[in-house]
Amino acid sequence: MLLAIGERPANSPWLAVAQDGSTIVRTAQQRMLIDTQISLPLLANIQLPLFVETAAAQARLNGITCSGTGQTVTIDALPSPGTVAIAQIDRSRFGDMSRSPITGPVALLQVTLVKVMAYARIDLASDSAWQRLTFNAADIANATPRTVTSNSAMQGIAGSLIGKLSLTLEPFSLGLSGLTGTVGAALASVAPALDLLINSLTDLLGMHVGQADVTVNGVRCGGATLVA
Repeated sequence: MLLAIGERPANSPWLAVAQDGSTIVRTAQQRMLIDTQISLPLLANIQLPLFVETAAAQARLNGITCSGTGQTVTIDALPSPGTVAIAQIDRSRFGDMSRSPITGPVALLQVTLVKVMAYARIDLASDSAWQRLTFNAADIANATPRTVTSNSAMQGIAGSLIGKLSLTLEPFSLGLSGLTGTVGAALASVAPALDLLINSLTDLLGMHVGQADVTVNGVRCGGATLVA
């Protein structure tokens, strides 16, 4: 198992030029990669990588209002209990909380010349919406945080993930469709144990998921300036 914990508060740059004019700041507090081997009779072992990221959040600037000394900043924030996935994980990016290490489908099983490829991902904020926060001049001067909360739950995530799993054969599937069924049945049988393991580790680490604190550290109002 790989474990990465903790990240300092993420900050946006003072000046950013993006294709859509926006800057999204992303942070996460815990990542786990659980590598599990599942035995299949008369076949090779299934290598199951289960990726779990908890206490994630994103924030983006919505707008700035300048009227005398009454500057106001609005921020859109999206808290998330996290993301779970069965996928190929780039381990070189595992400790970089600003980027997702998920790169695509992963080979669970290889038999002679055939690979069973799998991919599934659940973003646990999918039932939540971006929440708008307003900071006035006093909030900005005092660095007053605003808290947003997600309503998503972390119950039974491994079972839900395996239920959504997409299994394919490479490089061909002719006459081998029963192999994906065998792999799917084996994965379903270990889902309760994986859920128990994830919940135990989260409780042990004392993670309070689904909340994010957002702070505006400063705002500058003035005439437009061309920067070369």
